[in-house]
Amino acid sequence: MKRQSCVMRNASRRFLLLKTGKVRGAKYQWPSLSLLIVLFILVVVQPGVAIDDASMIANKRLELEQKEAEIKKKEERLLVLERTLENKVREYRKLVKKAEAYLKEIKAIRDEDMLHLIKTYEAMPAEAAAGRIAKLETTLAVKVLRGMKTRSLGKVMAQLDPSRAAKLSKLMVAR
Repeated sequence: MKRQSCVMRNASRRFLLLKTGKVRGAKYQWPSLSLLIVLFILVVVQPGVAIDDASMIANKRLELEQKEAEIKKKEERLLVLERTLENKVREYRKLVKKAEAYLKEIKAIRDEDMLHLIKTYEAMPAEAAAGRIAKLETTLAVKVLRGMKTRSLGKVMAQLDPSRAAKLSKLMVAR
């Protein structure tokens, strides 16, 4: 564009020199009508290019403003989504804490129930406790036997079938 305007200026200068017959530095003469028409055409044609560039720039500016508005809308949507996500995370964390509290309660109740069961078996005579423990599931029997006091455990194990006592002993040690 810059090069075009220089070429146009140089062409108009040469044309002036040819039409007027004057060299630089000489007195200025009014150009002829044909020269004015040519200059008018040059001036009208050259700004047309500038007008096209200006309209192109205006269109680009408008596009950029539209894109900027879209980006702002998307940023606002993202902020809203981020807030809702943070709220959901807070809610889920609260729920997890409640669930953990409930699990602790359940574990405490189970532990309490297990202690009660262990004390019950300890209070029984060794023969009766051994007969009932022999009929329990292996994992429950191991839990009960682990919780018993050593003296009570010895008496109950002495009353159990030797193969069952050996199996339970191995499981108690293995954990």
